[in-house]
Amino acid sequence: MCERGLGRERTSYVLERVSDGRDVVYDASASVLRPPSAQWLDVRSDLSAGVRRIGIEFRTPVCLCVDGRRAVLPTFEQVLRAAVRRTRLLATFYGEGEVADVPKVLLEAARASQGVWRAVHWHDVPRYSARQGRGMILRGVTGHSAFDWPAGAASPGAWLEAAKTFHIGKAVTFGFGGIDYRMESP
Repeated sequence: MCERGLGRERTSYVLERVSDGRDVVYDASASVLRPPSAQWLDVRSDLSAGVRRIGIEFRTPVCLCVDGRRAVLPTFEQVLRAAVRRTRLLATFYGEGEVADVPKVLLEAARASQGVWRAVHWHDVPRYSARQGRGMILRGVTGHSAFDWPAGAASPGAWLEAAKTFHIGKAVTFGFGGIDYRMESP
């Protein structure tokens, strides 16, 4: 694949190093392939309170669809539901069992959260599909948002960690949907 190249112009490259996010899995100079480190993610919700504000950074374009339409300004509820959907899909096909139900109090808190600051914009990525034989545009939002979290509500930290790990929304196989988050205490 390195010699054959990638993209429409079939640009060749040299693979020097591969990481699983924690450890180096492959290093060309050592010619050794190591197994990736196992990472376990516990999505059981922490029902303890203690979150005042949640900041979300859309690191790579995030395309969330609600009722068949793209979310121009994603709400916290849309982000949480996307994290739950992606985690459940991955657990169904690659996991070891069922993913626990999201407590209704957490979903209600997500619905009640208020967006207090948003600096997001559309980011278009042109791409050529060899399978379809045409160019296309992949779209998503990048930037930052901050949400006031309802006082005394359960922490969504486990689901945000899942979203950070797995990415959310459309085109995740192209690197879309990468988020990071920060939770502030009262």
